[in-house]
Amino acid sequence: MFYSRPTLEKLFKEIPASSKAALQYQLIFDFAFMAGIYPAIACLCMLMQHKVNRKTLKNILLALAFLQPVALALDIVESSFILRWLNHPINDDDFSIYHNIVIAKWLIALTGGLVAIACFLFTKAKVKIQTKRPG
Repeated sequence: MFYSRPTLEKLFKEIPASSKAALQYQLIFDFAFMAGIYPAIACLCMLMQHKVNRKTLKNILLALAFLQPVALALDIVESSFILRWLNHPINDDDFSIYHNIVIAKWLIALTGGLVAIACFLFTKAKVKIQTKRPG
């Protein structure tokens, strides 16, 4: 995410063939990982949507759940860029698009995951507090 274009170009040019093959396999495996992680975040958001009481928070969780397929699509595009760059030069337009895609993907995924986890922890803490009250 934070590498400059010249740094990435140098990296892709100097990478040994065996490392390039390993990176290609890792990126291909990443497609399978993506197919699990984004739906998991969406499911967690949907589960927590039913556990919270505030309508605004319910709507936020629902929106974050519906944004996870967007993050999945962005991740697919990101990996596709890298796979292409392993064998072809990087152009300026692709590189600027790539950075925006990576930032958007991480914002969507992390926000969805962190908000859902925070809601989960809050509801668990709330239940513990309510069960400790006498009467």
